[in-house]
Amino acid sequence: YYLKRDQIDLTDQGVLFQNTLILPIHIKTMDIFQGYQEANAPPHITCKSGFEKSTINIGSFYSFTYDPENPQNSLKELKKLGIQPKDKMIALSVLELIFNRVCGLSEKNLNGSEITVRKFNTASRSGWFFTDNQWLYLTSEFAITSSGIHEGWYCTSPNAYLYFNHNLTAEDAYWQMLDLLNLDFESASPILSITLLSMLRPFRREANLYPAPGMLILGPTSSGKTELATNLAHILTQQNGRLNQIFILQKSARDLKQAADTLSDTPLILDDIRNSPASSLRQNIAAVMDSIVRSCFLEDSAYYLLPILTGECDALNKQLPSWRNRMIEVSLDASPDSMNQRRELIGQLHRHPLLVRTFVRYFLQFILNIWKDHGTAHDILHMDPAELEEELSDFICRPEQNQRSYDNLLMSLWSFELFIQYGVTLGV
Repeated sequence: YYLKRDQIDLTDQGVLFQNTLILPIHIKTMDIFQGYQEANAPPHITCKSGFEKSTINIGSFYSFTYDPENPQNSLKELKKLGIQPKDKMIALSVLELIFNRVCGLSEKNLNGSEITVRKFNTASRSGWFFTDNQWLYLTSEFAITSSGIHEGWYCTSPNAYLYFNHNLTAEDAYWQMLDLLNLDFESASPILSITLLSMLRPFRREANLYPAPGMLILGPTSSGKTELATNLAHILTQQNGRLNQIFILQKSARDLKQAADTLSDTPLILDDIRNSPASSLRQNIAAVMDSIVRSCFLEDSAYYLLPILTGECDALNKQLPSWRNRMIEVSLDASPDSMNQRRELIGQLHRHPLLVRTFVRYFLQFILNIWKDHGTAHDILHMDPAELEEELSDFICRPEQNQRSYDNLLMSLWSFELFIQYGVTLGV
């Protein structure tokens, strides 16, 4: 059926076609979802639109979905709610016309009551997306933009919630981060560097920097490895916000794929890598390491994650030698003085579980503002590897061997310099 706009009326009693009641629904709001597939690809419009409506018989509010690619499902959903139009073809044509009008395909309004339109942009995974000449960092509830939080963009991942303290200013969050680092700088600063590095993928790529390393946190039992990793590097969580829900390396590769499949541009914490006497356990760890974990380091990977592993001091002895090239190793000192400092740091992190995540939320906005103001990240983000190496050479010269380890250190230095530059910008 070809329906003209002036033949449709939206009333409190329902949708009328030529003054005949076609659908006994009072459409109040319409949500339009536009889905993005890849970070640098143009948007793919799925436009699944939810209508909030009330039946005139029940007077209650429900929701159903209109998908232009499969409009028959709309009638099936309405049928489950007890709504069956007399003429299905006319009903579908009416829904299509309403959908097209409200989606902005025509600037003219339909006759009758106003429809509240809310537009959302969604993606299947977290992290960085480039659209409308700007970068956005997507979480499960909102996007971080150069102007702050935008609830019109989000990802559908169940594991990418970023909780933060709305009452804490950027300056206060930074001051408190400095206080944390001062408690145990030697343990906390390298973990923070890799955490920030994992969330800077598009800017690393812009300048063709060295490959970003992961991190291996080593230490004896009860030295605080897992506590430091989860409290300093677990940024995106499940909806409950718990930091201790991380992946244990003894689980299968399939379990890890399920946990990480919708995440990107964040650390991937992998707990308890070990040199086990059980061959089956060693084989399982090796399978996980050589499949999903290895792919995290690839710039064209589906994951875009940097792994942070915790384990005992001989954790990599039975793994391939190439792993040492991909990791910055942090060995936690188990002396009584160091343990006391670390306990104090962990205690502060427990008392302020939102602090690091609040800092990261402001830090990403800072990076986006640099990009917005300058259009490029080369100069302002200090991305020249030669300059980095010149700075580092004042303290540590590039060795003849272990070249990759030196490159890893340069990348960590670059990330920490951004942390310092952010504080300078804040006036801290």
